[in-house]
Amino acid sequence: MIYEKKIREIAQELSGTVMAMGIDSKLVLDDLEKNKRIEQCALLDCIEVMPIDGTKKRNKKIPLKKLRKKVGKKKIDTILCRIDTIDRYWRYFIRDSIYMTKGEIIYFGKLDEFTIDKEEFQKRYQRYKNVNVSFEENSEGILIHVKVNGAKNRFLFDKLYFIRDSLYQGIQLLGDYLVQ
Repeated sequence: MIYEKKIREIAQELSGTVMAMGIDSKLVLDDLEKNKRIEQCALLDCIEVMPIDGTKKRNKKIPLKKLRKKVGKKKIDTILCRIDTIDRYWRYFIRDSIYMTKGEIIYFGKLDEFTIDKEEFQKRYQRYKNVNVSFEENSEGILIHVKVNGAKNRFLFDKLYFIRDSLYQGIQLLGDYLVQ
């Protein structure tokens, strides 16, 4: 797994309510389970090795578009998320992660999985006040820390940003099509 050592260290230090998405390492899942400071941990789309027959099985599968309604406003302290699990849902997930999280969002994955530009990603998160985005990248992959202390959603701005992001994605797809 990419950044497995760092993700394990982060999992051991977490506290409060945690949501993990797309984790495929049994060691990280064990660290999350053993951490006594975690009050509640939701594992979404994480692969677990079942001890009975050794096959891999996925946990809960909730559509990311409906995740905001299921979780609620500012209920999660930390989101730990693999980039390729939400790659198609950046338009929804950036606004929904601000809505759901009151602490920190941590993204990890390979550099080629991160399809959105870093500047565009940072700009989309910094629309909301009190948000800090930091990138760590090397040959192994990319690790992004987004601190959302006190960030607030505004209904009208969220709708306008959603339209802008949809147009941006449409222009990107059209540009890719014309280049081919």
